[in-house]
Amino acid sequence: MPSPHVPPVADKTTLDTSRESATQALYRAAIGPLNADYYLPIFSGFESTTKIALRWNTAASLYTLNWMLFRRLWRAASIYVGALVGTTLLVFGLGRLVFNLSTELELVLAIAMLMLSFVLPGLFGNTWLHADCRQRMAQALNHTTSLQQACDRLAAQSSSRNRFLSLIAINLATIGAVAGHFLTGDNPQQISEPPPSPITETALTPAMLGVSDVSVALPVAQAPEPAPVVAPTIEPDPTPVAITPEPAPVQAEAVVTDPQPAQTIQSVKNGKSVTAPYYVNVGLFANADNAKRAHQRLKAAGLPVTTTALNTTKGQRSRVRVGPYSSNAAANEAARSILALELDAVVRQQ
Repeated sequence: MPSPHVPPVADKTTLDTSRESATQALYRAAIGPLNADYYLPIFSGFESTTKIALRWNTAASLYTLNWMLFRRLWRAASIYVGALVGTTLLVFGLGRLVFNLSTELELVLAIAMLMLSFVLPGLFGNTWLHADCRQRMAQALNHTTSLQQACDRLAAQSSSRNRFLSLIAINLATIGAVAGHFLTGDNPQQISEPPPSPITETALTPAMLGVSDVSVALPVAQAPEPAPVVAPTIEPDPTPVAITPEPAPVQAEAVVTDPQPAQTIQSVKNGKSVTAPYYVNVGLFANADNAKRAHQRLKAAGLPVTTTALNTTKGQRSRVRVGPYSSNAAANEAARSILALELDAVVRQQ
């Protein structure tokens, strides 16, 4: 008679490893698919001791900020960047203003900061990642009802291969942009000479010629002025026209003054000799606004100024002049007042 079937008794010793297996599964899900086999033994060692065991992490040392962003260590990344910026401002800002640090000491401090920025993440990177994994594991267990659900939740939050490739693409794009900026930047050997500026008509003032006593301004380019109506009797005035001008700055507006010297013009009217009046030509302005401003300055100075629109071969010009005056001396006195206003003044008789 066959003996009745007795179910096997469960081996209670297999329950001893269930806790470790669950912890390993949670760690693997929290770390993600990349380098899980590297971090699992390290984290297991952290579980077996209460002391902080330092172990070098090359990725955390050489690619500190990228490694933190890839592992989602947002708090550690913020503290790292803030410490670098704060230390830089402290050394090179406050150190220069308050402590007046020497260049050699600043160089030593900069090298020390650079070394610490690589050494500290390399030594404590595994500890930071372990603490973050433990925190996420506790949250996953609190919000799920089974080990598999907790692992699935951690796997969805862990760093993936797509995230790793995205960080590589961002780094390459940043390096390319910086390299392109320097390659296409301003090269002193490749800067072409600027094109020559167009030649404008500018009146040469006495201050530009370096002459103290001069009666006329010599222009670079000149436009013809309508010929005045002159009586048949013309005799030269033996008295020369001499003006002692004040130094005047170069006017930005293109001005064409009359190059003809002052002459004494007399005409016969009713059997008597009549001397033509004297005028002080300020200039021909291509810009009507500049002519208007010159007119207003002369008028404010109490001078009898007139502005006339003329058509020349260079286009329309605005002639500004002061007068008339009955004598050469009066015209010269007015010319001195005009030069004091930093305007050109040429005495002519018409």
